[in-house]
Amino acid sequence: MDDIGQLLPAIAERFLGEPTDRRGTELRFGTHGSLSLDLAKGTWFDHENGVGGGAIDLIKRERPELSENGAIADFLHEEFGLEKQEKQNGKAFGFVTSPRETVATYQYRDEGGTVLYEIDRIEWVEKNERKKTFRQHQVIDGVRQPNKGDARPVLYRLPELLASSGTVIVAEGEKAVHALVDQGFIATTCDGGAKNWTLVHAASLRDRDVLILPDNDEAGAAHGQAVAASLKDFAASVRLLELPGLPHKGDAVDWFKAGNTPDQLRELAAQVQPIEHEELAAITPLPIMSMADVMAMEPNKWLIEGQIPEKSVSAIYGPSGSGKTFLALDMMLSVAHDVDWQGRYVNPGAVIYVAGEGVSGLRKRLHAWHVQRQLEAAAPFYIIPQAVLLQSDQAIDDLIQTIEAARGDQPVQAVVFDTLARCFGGDENEAGPMGEAIQAMDLIKRRFDCSVIAIHHTGKVIDKGLRGSSALLGALDSSLQVQAEDSCLRVRMDKQKDDEELPDAWFEMRKVEFLRGPFADVESSLVLERTEARDSSVKLTDNEKRVYECLVKAIDRHGRRSAEFSWLWVQEEDWRQVYYDSSSSTGKPGSQQKAFKRAADGLIAKEVVAKDQNRCWSVKMAKMGPDMPDKAGQTEMSGKNAGISDG
Repeated sequence: MDDIGQLLPAIAERFLGEPTDRRGTELRFGTHGSLSLDLAKGTWFDHENGVGGGAIDLIKRERPELSENGAIADFLHEEFGLEKQEKQNGKAFGFVTSPRETVATYQYRDEGGTVLYEIDRIEWVEKNERKKTFRQHQVIDGVRQPNKGDARPVLYRLPELLASSGTVIVAEGEKAVHALVDQGFIATTCDGGAKNWTLVHAASLRDRDVLILPDNDEAGAAHGQAVAASLKDFAASVRLLELPGLPHKGDAVDWFKAGNTPDQLRELAAQVQPIEHEELAAITPLPIMSMADVMAMEPNKWLIEGQIPEKSVSAIYGPSGSGKTFLALDMMLSVAHDVDWQGRYVNPGAVIYVAGEGVSGLRKRLHAWHVQRQLEAAAPFYIIPQAVLLQSDQAIDDLIQTIEAARGDQPVQAVVFDTLARCFGGDENEAGPMGEAIQAMDLIKRRFDCSVIAIHHTGKVIDKGLRGSSALLGALDSSLQVQAEDSCLRVRMDKQKDDEELPDAWFEMRKVEFLRGPFADVESSLVLERTEARDSSVKLTDNEKRVYECLVKAIDRHGRRSAEFSWLWVQEEDWRQVYYDSSSSTGKPGSQQKAFKRAADGLIAKEVVAKDQNRCWSVKMAKMGPDMPDKAGQTEMSGKNAGISDG
């Protein structure tokens, strides 16, 4: 099967949604499974209409406008990273891939010039993305060993460093060192990049003036601080310079490529004051806070009050068709427009919405939302109309640069990935790939000081929560589960790491009609409208409903509080008597007693009613009181020993 044949399942999901059934190597799509995919052959067949073919045929059927002028090639490149190639061996499309090539070998030598170890820089192109890796080799008697072994760590170009005088520039990476040396500077680094600098390296810079040039990312900033702190007892002076105008992850190589000159670097360095010894001493490898620092912290702030924390990584998830995108759009448009979300305040700002499943489905929803809210569609809400692969460094760099260009001088408050599955490469059930995706979302959060929201699916069993590796739930600050029930949408908060979890919220899906223009046809879409809370989780029999109503009446007539229970409760006898008084029995003697006991025991088992000794109360009413009994307590009192007596 060729490259495009391997992509057929993804192409089918792009147009048809998730498969409704899987049978070995066959996928089925549609309500009745009328379209099937043969994974082994890379073909599809529509059993209802009697047509089929390969991936290109499916694209032509679903998007006929792509059939001309090479539009399919553009679509495959933009959506899936495929490139048009000269036709070879019957293949018109394929991933651009190159063999791995050692592009440089860096020798680390001791003070006398003996090579201790070598590092190979290996580069290649894979699926249109340039990648790199490094391999270390210890050198013993001139012979390379399979790995670095126990070779003593030294600074790069140590002999040249010792033979020189003047300021030493510490960069991150051998390539950056060579860019600086080529421009006439004295430069060095440690092997392995960030987090591999030690006091052994620092000691080699004793009595030298040192200028640190960190890479333009969080790892680079942390590395620069670590190098500076290590030099406090060795260097004559320490300065730290963040080069202006660098792209994300940029370094000296990028700075000189942008047209900057050695003289400009010298001017910038001269403007930087040495870091005082006391400041260096205050820099620690790990952050540390006193109790007073922690206690003085501001309370948690919200992106959306009570729902999504500010500067968090969160998830909105549910089964296919549950309405999770409706909820995400409703929330994020409120943030962008600076309007309350369903009665809750928002922290306004720009929103970046990564529409991994395409934008065609968003058009009508955006129109309807603005009509309902009577707002002009003018707000910092920016849509990226394709998936962004979270495990790709290049894709994340592209996303960061795109966000920077789009936001201007506006603060970014949220970046949404809809859906996580579309932006995920690899097996969702494996902790490794999921961990890489989490790191990428965390990077976006820290870079823009914003919230990151992943729209995700449930597994086959909805009650088991988020689909895929449990590493995702563990990394989240909050998660909202969305379910469609009785023509409504229910939002259940199943995680709120640092605050109180709120009760379920319910929304009606209301139809809104709109016109795109004076001569356009009437169109419609759905919008969310808050409705009253309901309890659909507990199903009661008719007699259980009657007995519960009698408990409410009994509480109204005979309810009391005590030192142990601050909510209203009644004696079991009072509850039973209200039931007897409100019902008429023409059956056998004792039938009222049995009916009451059966219903009351059912209410206790379903945790609608709780009982302690002879005291009974409504769990719902107790939760509304000043003190809420914990769930464990209710469960314990609802066990078999807490049943209703025969009276």
